[in-house]
Amino acid sequence: RQRGMVYTELPNGKIENIYEATFINKSGRPLKGLQLKLIEPKNLHAEMRVAGTDDNLNLKKEDVKQMMLFIDVPKDEVHGKVPIRVGVFDEKGEKLDDYKTIFFAPME
Repeated sequence: RQRGMVYTELPNGKIENIYEATFINKSGRPLKGLQLKLIEPKNLHAEMRVAGTDDNLNLKKEDVKQMMLFIDVPKDEVHGKVPIRVGVFDEKGEKLDDYKTIFFAPME
């Protein structure tokens, strides 16, 4: 989670949370075409993007990258604190890892 920020209400009716993410490639080989997907809850229509990349993330062998992850969810789908799980998938769609965090939204 981005320090000092809880959430931002966007003009398009979505709530945005910003996370600081560290990606570490421990596989011993380059990883190309990594994608992040919201695994839980399944009913959220979240849009995710990593700052400074296109839709795919590439990591060299033993690479460490720190990036900003933006998650936007329609305001009418979230209220208060919502536990979420984000998955990291390779170019074949195989899940490499997943992470739990909290998505914050207005209580109303």
